[in-house]
Amino acid sequence: MKSEQRIGEPVAPIGQMLSVYRHHLGNSVNAIQITLQVLMENLSHWEEAKIRTYLERLDLIANEQGKLLQALKAYALDCGPREPLLTDQVWRQLTDMAAEMRQEHSVTLQLGASPPAARVRGNLLALEMIWRHLIENAVEAMRWVEAPQLTLRAASDGGFIVFEISDNGIGIDAAHLATAQLPLFTTKKGKNGMGLAVVSKLVRELTGQFEMDSVADQGTQVRVRLYVESGHSSGESF
Repeated sequence: MKSEQRIGEPVAPIGQMLSVYRHHLGNSVNAIQITLQVLMENLSHWEEAKIRTYLERLDLIANEQGKLLQALKAYALDCGPREPLLTDQVWRQLTDMAAEMRQEHSVTLQLGASPPAARVRGNLLALEMIWRHLIENAVEAMRWVEAPQLTLRAASDGGFIVFEISDNGIGIDAAHLATAQLPLFTTKKGKNGMGLAVVSKLVRELTGQFEMDSVADQGTQVRVRLYVESGHSSGESF
C-alpha cells in the first residue's frame, strides 16, 4: 500500500482539523471538570497523598494539551526561506541525527548509497524538523522489535534527490495509511498525531514531495524528494 503527498495536493480540510481538535479538547475539558469536581467534594477529608494524585492527574492533562498546542504551532509555522543546499550537507545532517538517536535507543544503523553531488532546494531548520520527526517515528515503531534496524539511503530520480528512511518496525495498517499524514490523526496512546502532518507540510513548502510505503508487521519506508535547484545530478535511481 502506498500513500503519497505531492506538490499541489491540498492540506486537510479545516473543518476536519477543527472537528478532531474539538474531540481532543473536549476529552481534556471533561477530564479536568470531573477531576476538579471530585477534588472539591473530598478536599476537606482526603489525605494529602490522595489529593496529590489528583493534582498530578490534572498536571498530566495540562502537559498533554501543551504538547498538542506546540505541535499545532509547529504546523502553522512557515518553513522559512528556501535556499540551495549541497546534498552532502543535507545527507550529513540526516545521518548525524540518525546516529545520535541510534545510540540512545540501541538501534542498528545501516547507510546505503549517499546522494550524488547536486544542490537541492531546502532550509536546514525545516529539514532538521523533518528528519527528527521521521527518525523518532521509525525508532518508536521498532520499540518492540528484537533486532531494530534503521536504513538510510539516497539517490537521484528525475529532477529530485530522494532521501529514504526505512525501518523494520510494526508498520502501519492499510486502513490507516491514507490518513496517517492528516493533522491530529493517531492510533498511538499519548501521541498528538502531528508528526507526519508537520513533515508533509514542510516538504510541500520546500516544493518537494513526501511518499510513504508501509506493511503491517514488516516496516515502513518514507521518502523525502527534494527539488534539484541547479546543475545536473547524476547517480543511481531507486
